[in-house]
Amino acid sequence: METAAFEPPPQQLQSVGDLIGRAIRLYRKNIKLFFHVLLWPTVFLTAAKVAFHWGVTNFSLRLDQKDWTMMGLSAVAALLGMLGLIVIALFLQLRQLSFIRLVTGFADNYTEAYAYICKRKWKIIGLVMLSYIAIFASVMFWSVVITVCMAMFRANSATTYALLGGMIFGLIGLAVSVTVTSIALYFAFAVGACEDLSVTNLFKRTISLVFQDFWRAGYFCTLLFVALVVISYPLSLPLVLVSIFEFMRQGMSPDFLTDPGKMPFYYTLFNQTWESIVSIITWPISFMATGLFYYDVRMRKEGIDLVRQIDLIAAPAVSASQEKH
Repeated sequence: METAAFEPPPQQLQSVGDLIGRAIRLYRKNIKLFFHVLLWPTVFLTAAKVAFHWGVTNFSLRLDQKDWTMMGLSAVAALLGMLGLIVIALFLQLRQLSFIRLVTGFADNYTEAYAYICKRKWKIIGLVMLSYIAIFASVMFWSVVITVCMAMFRANSATTYALLGGMIFGLIGLAVSVTVTSIALYFAFAVGACEDLSVTNLFKRTISLVFQDFWRAGYFCTLLFVALVVISYPLSLPLVLVSIFEFMRQGMSPDFLTDPGKMPFYYTLFNQTWESIVSIITWPISFMATGLFYYDVRMRKEGIDLVRQIDLIAAPAVSASQEKH
């Protein structure tokens, strides 16, 4: 099953819509592989989610009742759930990055792709951490600007319009910087999965590729988000129906929507399970589409398709020369 073949990457330039459509078709053709690879990690991830949710919710309920024993058990469950989420999510992420190598032709099968990703896992983790740090730094900087302007703002004063402009500028800066760094984070996965560079060079490489055609990258992310929403919506209907049923069963009380303690355990279990099933479908499509877009950018800017063809032509000559010696 893990040797299921993927089509080679397109050797002609594609539109953004074609790349996303290709990712969806590849998922449909190899759906057994995706469930085979992702199902059990997703089961354990769901268990960690349920444990964390139960622990946090039950802890707050027992705090009011001063039930110290159950509070301790709840805290342990929440802690184990959180640790499980971190470890299993990382493991699952590495497995899904392997699909990027498959769709871009850097590996012939899943086993080969996953082995490569595992060897470079710390570099990939470092790249992702740098991206998150960049997002956090952007949020903190612009939040400070907005907070200072709000603190100094006084109506009908000489600086009113200047401070109002500062707040607006801060909000725009916050939106733009977070958007840019989030897009860079998304493409960092493709770069980390396909290129063997140091963490710093991977980060620089990601920024370089994104800004070579930033507007097209932004358009791709927007269209991919819309496509995933369209796919997720019908898949989420069972969860919506169960939510409506439980809401009506509890007398249409608004507490059901705002108070996690009002949610029965079966609903939490079903909610987390169903969301995990949907993620087995949406996340691989998302990663593969990003990998295809990454390959398309390199075709446009670097001619990676031509380089590969030259390497294939040169390979037999190199092999023959080595045999002679």
